[in-house]
Amino acid sequence: MNSSSINELNERIFFFDNVRYLLVFLVVIFHITCSYSHYSTWWAVNDDNSIFFDYIFRFLNIFLMPALFFIAGYFAVPSLHRYGTRLFIQKKIIRLGIPWLIGILLLGPIRIYIYEYSRGIEGLNLWERFVINVQEAAMFHTGVINSYQQFNHVHLWFLSLLLFFFFVFGLVHRGMPSRTGKLSPDRQVTDPSIKLIFSVLVLVSMVTTILTLIMFLLFIKEPGKAPAVIIVSILQFQPTVVCLYGICFALGIYTFHKNWFSSRKIHGNPLAWLLLTLSLLLAEEIVYANIISRFTPILGVTYITIKSFLVFSIIMTLMAFGGKYWNSGNKLNRLLSNNSYTIYLIHFVIVLSIQLLMYKWWDVSIYIKFVIGSILALGLSFLFSEFVVRRYPKSSILGMVSLFGVLSFALN
Repeated sequence: MNSSSINELNERIFFFDNVRYLLVFLVVIFHITCSYSHYSTWWAVNDDNSIFFDYIFRFLNIFLMPALFFIAGYFAVPSLHRYGTRLFIQKKIIRLGIPWLIGILLLGPIRIYIYEYSRGIEGLNLWERFVINVQEAAMFHTGVINSYQQFNHVHLWFLSLLLFFFFVFGLVHRGMPSRTGKLSPDRQVTDPSIKLIFSVLVLVSMVTTILTLIMFLLFIKEPGKAPAVIIVSILQFQPTVVCLYGICFALGIYTFHKNWFSSRKIHGNPLAWLLLTLSLLLAEEIVYANIISRFTPILGVTYITIKSFLVFSIIMTLMAFGGKYWNSGNKLNRLLSNNSYTIYLIHFVIVLSIQLLMYKWWDVSIYIKFVIGSILALGLSFLFSEFVVRRYPKSSILGMVSLFGVLSFALN
């Protein structure tokens, strides 16, 4: 790679990594919000609810995971070329698969225990839940998840689906004939026009809409209830959004190959993307309000169409603002970026613990709980990540397993 390509790669990495850690922080806040929204009464700790948190829940739920899949796809190409297909997949299995395996075995019982304890439900103790969780996982069940007690991946479904996407990408890329042009990180830099970028986004939005509608027809049996599906205990996803996630991952690969983000110029005007996003958000809210009052198939199709366009508009808004105003690799950004993945892994138990403590023993406004909970969850997740997990990874795993064992016998 020549020096100019290296410089452009460095510029790209800074704002992409910055946006990625912002998204992870918003995931933590989203999970704090789940305790106070009417849309997430299934959450382990269901406190009082407010329409204010409904808006936050719905807004963050639109773009957080699609944007993370997009960024993962963007970085997949240089990573694959750096290591080769076999080592690429092997590294992804180690980095994603091992935390996923440990997490789904330990977090599931904790989530169910907190769910029942917070609601005063007499249930099994933590150790008994763990044994049942392992037994259910070993059954390699395939089907719909329809009970809070059923084995599932909690927030680590993201890792299982992302690992699947990496695996498919690696195999497809390996099978591409070299003469047809494999995706290469050593590319001739060209500046695609805003018109071309917008045309591609319109196309992928239309494809997303069609595939999402098909999934809705196949899997939605009751309005407002989108089931999660698990396949042989290994892969978990919501059918109504899995096509969106796959398209976002593929779009990330495509944008890397086509140099969409190799310079600031090609991002377009951040304000223009923001105005488009705000317009789509307003249209989405208007259509959603009409759906709530009187659902019709036309309104349903319109809503899914607007939402599909909105996802990609938000992603481009994030990239445009990131590239123009946040393309910095300073010490703080690197520190937070380096901890973003670990924060995603460990924040779940921290969030539930904070929510449970505030719900049971702190009788204050849920708005205060939200602010305090968000600050504590982000702060503790970062501190544990930076000073414990990342510095002592093997000891951390042993410590988590040991702590789970102690709690299993203490919480009888």
